[in-house]
Amino acid sequence: MKIRKIFIPLMFVMFVVAGVTAVSAQDWKKLGEKSVNFKLDHDTIQATGKGKVREIHLRVIYAPVKFTKVVINYADGDKMALDYLENVQVGTDSRSITIEGDGHVIKSIEFWYETDTLSGKKAKVVVYGRS
Repeated sequence: MKIRKIFIPLMFVMFVVAGVTAVSAQDWKKLGEKSVNFKLDHDTIQATGKGKVREIHLRVIYAPVKFTKVVINYADGDKMALDYLENVQVGTDSRSITIEGDGHVIKSIEFWYETDTLSGKKAKVVVYGRS
């Protein structure tokens, strides 16, 4: 009886937390992805998303990546360049980059990086955005 009094409210809390997490995860839309090399390099991801974006973040898959610079190119020809020093581990997201003003339509994202050559795997960088 005592277990039931604790178990039912605990299950309710777990379902509420899972629902909130699912809703917040849906806000982010994939803008593009790129497999990256085993060295210091520069790559560009062409954005496939439509509409204005107010915030982006980078997700790293297969191998860690150290980002040094990010340039966001907007569809109207403007761009935002950032010195962006961050080591992103496998399966994690970078910190978010806030887009100026009320957001912009993104044409492409350029990034400069170093990859970990010891893992023997090429990393994949995926860019997500939300309005």
